[in-house]
Amino acid sequence: DAAISKTVESFKSWFVANGGFFHNDAQFRPDASGYKIVADKEVPADTTIVTCPFGLVVTKELATHAILSVLKTNEIPPEWTERQLICTYVCLHWAFEASPDLPESLAHLPYLEILPKPEQLRTPLHFSEKELELFRGSHLYGATIDRRNVLHNEWRRCLEHLTTATNGDVYQRRYTWERYLTAATYLSSRAFPSTLLLESSSVVTSKGSYPVLLPGVDSLNHARGRPVSWVVDPLPPTDLSGDSRQQLGISLIIHSRTQSGGELLNNYGAKPNSELILGYGFSLKGNPDDTIVLSIGGGPVTSASNQEEKKRWEVGRSARGVEGVWH
Repeated sequence: DAAISKTVESFKSWFVANGGFFHNDAQFRPDASGYKIVADKEVPADTTIVTCPFGLVVTKELATHAILSVLKTNEIPPEWTERQLICTYVCLHWAFEASPDLPESLAHLPYLEILPKPEQLRTPLHFSEKELELFRGSHLYGATIDRRNVLHNEWRRCLEHLTTATNGDVYQRRYTWERYLTAATYLSSRAFPSTLLLESSSVVTSKGSYPVLLPGVDSLNHARGRPVSWVVDPLPPTDLSGDSRQQLGISLIIHSRTQSGGELLNNYGAKPNSELILGYGFSLKGNPDDTIVLSIGGGPVTSASNQEEKKRWEVGRSARGVEGVWH
């Protein structure tokens, strides 16, 4: 399809022009969820598939700078979360619609255009009410309702600020709930931990860590147990800028051979099906990392935030983690 090819080529041109790298034999192919990455020729083990420069990573700092620039203001509500900042940054691209006057600070339109369309998103937040009812009685049903409420409240607070800051109604029409939900789904299904951007980079989330978007690196789908590495390295000298942070890039290296025509795959880590369904919109048959959540009566417990909640246990296959239930 000519339109698909043009969209992919536009993204690749933008990506490479800004210091990114894609292996020559890694090709985008359309599928039901948007695109997958396929080996045009056999790709040997220990091959770098894609490198995203730090300058293209969608972080809270990048989002904050862009929002302040677009709104021509000096302040964003301090209570906004990293997700509100990044989702608003994404949504502002769409708020300008087909305008040729897209502000320079909104730099990720070619990237956003290769992401799945709203109708291709498959998380429970995009289910019809009838579809969601099939989850009733499971932990996933309540988790979906809770996440929807949290996201809707986030969107409402963001919209109130945007409308006040601009003294107009343009965001009432263009900064919609549907667009915020789409951006939040991109973040839940494609994000990497911000700890990757530290000098002592780590794939393990920790206190202060938050989700960031890595264009290109996030294009590969998931395969459980696939040996891969996410590595931070200096970019080639021709790609260096004056900012030392921009001299680094995050690479995805695949450590297994991929035959010609085979899909090049990332590894999102060990996740139960409930997390895969809620955050990504798919599940794995016979997932060894699957769990069930048990909520047993006997009185509520008090959480660290002084809110009462029922005690829950997450138990894996072969009764992994069940010990706490008996105490």
